Amino acid sequence: MPGARNRWCRASDYLRLFPMTATQRFYFTGTDGPVVFEGADAVVSLLPEIFSDWPYAPVEGGMDVPTLTVSQRDGRFCFSSDHYDLSKSHSDPLHAACTLLAELAWSRIRAEQGLLCFHGAAIEREGSLMLFPNQRRAGKSTLTACLAALGAHVFTDDYLPLRLGKDGAMRGIANGAAPRLRRPLPKEFSQGLVRWMEHHAGPRNQQYLYLDLPDGQLAPHGETLPISTIILLDRREEGEAELEPVASSKVMRRLIRQNFSRSMNPARVLAMLNGLVETSQCLRLRYSNGEEAAAYLKAWCDANPRGATARVDPSNLPPDSHAVYTTDKAVAGDHTYQRNPSVYEAQLQEDVFVACAEGPGMHAFNGVTTGIWTLLLEPTTQEDITQTLAAAFPEQPREDLSQAVSKIIQAMLKHRLIMAV
Repeated sequence: MPGARNRWCRASDYLRLFPMTATQRFYFTGTDGPVVFEGADAVVSLLPEIFSDWPYAPVEGGMDVPTLTVSQRDGRFCFSSDHYDLSKSHSDPLHAACTLLAELAWSRIRAEQGLLCFHGAAIEREGSLMLFPNQRRAGKSTLTACLAALGAHVFTDDYLPLRLGKDGAMRGIANGAAPRLRRPLPKEFSQGLVRWMEHHAGPRNQQYLYLDLPDGQLAPHGETLPISTIILLDRREEGEAELEPVASSKVMRRLIRQNFSRSMNPARVLAMLNGLVETSQCLRLRYSNGEEAAAYLKAWCDANPRGATARVDPSNLPPDSHAVYTTDKAVAGDHTYQRNPSVYEAQLQEDVFVACAEGPGMHAFNGVTTGIWTLLLEPTTQEDITQTLAAAFPEQPREDLSQAVSKIIQAMLKHRLIMAV
C-alpha cells in the first residue's frame, strides 16, 4: 500500500537488519550483463521498490561478465566493473541504490548501441512524450513529481533512452525506475502536495525520497512512445510560470550536452539530434515554483494540441560506424585545407553544428569560426583565410588574426573536421 514504506535508516541500521550473506546475481532486463551483489543485502532489499517496474531476476553464476559488482566492505557498499574504471562507494544503501540506477543506464546503452540516451525527464502527453533534457538540479525531478501528483503518466525523471524506428520516429523507452526527490521538500509546496508525497513515499534517507506512484502512473520498463515536445527548464528565483518558443540552436546545444550515448559515431548522433530538434515542438518553461509550474503546464497541455511526432529520415543518416575517441596531433602549416567529406553539418539560426564520422565530438561554430568554416568549403590556405579576415576586420592587427586562424585550423585538424589536400 502506498505510504506503508515511509522509512529511512542509517547504514549501521541496515547492516544489522541485513547481515552479510552469500553472493547474489541479478540480471536486469535490457542490460549487457548481470549485477553481482557480494554481501550487499541491504541494497538488494531496496530493489523491489526502486526498480518497481524494471524486471530483474536471479541468475546462476557463469561465464557472463558482470556489468557491475556491488560489494559490502568495512561498512561501505563498493562498486566495481570490468567494463571501465569505477571506484564509487557509499555508506548508505539508498545512495548505493541510486548509483546502481545511474550505472545501469550505461549498461543499457552498451547492450543496444544504436540508442541515444538523455539525462532528463519525460512525461506522456496524448500518446507522445514531452522531454525535459536538463542538467542536474534544474528542477526536472521536482516538476515530474508535481505532475505525477496531478495524475501525469511518468516515463522517467532521470534518463531516457531513445530508439530510431524504421518509420523514422524517435521513441523514448521507459526504464521502470521509481522517481526520486531531494530532501527536504521545497518550502513552497502546498500542504495538499506534501500530504500526497508522504502518502506515496517509498524508501528515503536524509537526502532522497523515492515515490511509490499509484498503479498505472509509472511506465513499465520497455514501454515506448514517440517524442513530440522538448521543453527546456529555466528555473528562477521569482516569477510566474510561462511557456515560450525557444530557438532550435539552444535546444541542440542542450541535447548535445545531455546525451551520453557513446557507441555511435558523432556524425550519426548529430544527424539524429538535428532531426529530433527540427521536427519537435521546442519550448522553454520559465518558472520559480515547481507546483505552480506543473499546474500551468497541465492547463497548457489541456488547451493546446500536442506537437507532431519527431522523425528522422534514416536514409539521410551518416553510416552506422563506431565512435572514435582519439584526436590527431595536428600542427597547422603552410598547406591547402578543405573540409573532410565525412563531416555532417547542421545549421540552426546563427550556429553551425558539425561532427565527423571519423573523429571525436560534436562542435558548435558561430561568428568568425563560422566564416572560416564556410571558406573551407573550397580548398584554401591559412594565408587566404587571414587575408579575407583582414579585409573584413581592418581594425584588427594582422598578426592577431593570423594566430587566431592558426589555432582554429589546428583544432579542426585535431578533430578531423578538415584535411590537407
